[in-house]
Amino acid sequence: MIAIMKPVPAQLSRRDLLTTAAAFAAMSAMPTLASSKIAFDNGAKLTTVSDGHLILPRSMIFGDMPQAELDAILLRHGAG
Repeated sequence: MIAIMKPVPAQLSRRDLLTTAAAFAAMSAMPTLASSKIAFDNGAKLTTVSDGHLILPRSMIFGDMPQAELDAILLRHGAG
């Protein structure tokens, strides 16, 4: 004989609802992380994780680039 079980309706108390809502609100307020994984041909793997954006000084990115050329490039790409 096969017993067929009928689904039991979920009993959701006010406390359960408030606890779940509070947990959801707390989780959505947490910062998110971005990650990227790269596998190389030699078997090496590189994983990067970021919790936000990074602003580097212009001198580190553009080095000794002449200022007139740099300004033209930045202006062309809306970063001037």
